[in-house]
Amino acid sequence: MKLVHLTAAQNIPSIQAQGLKPAAVPRDGFSPHWPHGCVWFTRELRELKVTWWDDPSLYACFVLVVLPASDKRLMSLERWLRDHLSPDHLDKAIATLNQFGSGWRSHYLYFGIVPPHRIKAVGKTVSTPPADEQEAA
Repeated sequence: MKLVHLTAAQNIPSIQAQGLKPAAVPRDGFSPHWPHGCVWFTRELRELKVTWWDDPSLYACFVLVVLPASDKRLMSLERWLRDHLSPDHLDKAIATLNQFGSGWRSHYLYFGIVPPHRIKAVGKTVSTPPADEQEAA
């Protein structure tokens, strides 16, 4: 399965040498109900155009990897949400995510280290502001 991880440019040398590792500390502002201790991926490979809601340098580069779909450490975000949230929290999470479109359904989580030999390409993304910020400019 081809998957893309987005990251800051300064992380690329370490990723190429050591592989993709889960963040040691969850990002500030993330819900305690949100998955931590994993590497985040998307299957959206058509364009490596990133709409940012934060510092665009955090998504300046992409890392394309190929992982076996049968790897037990890999799961879709949707499956993780269904497995870990109560029905009420699940409904709220899906409603919130759907406000941003259906792209969230292409997100995957990997609970382990992705070794360097799984990396197939590294490059720069094209970053754009969200639609409401584009209109204000």
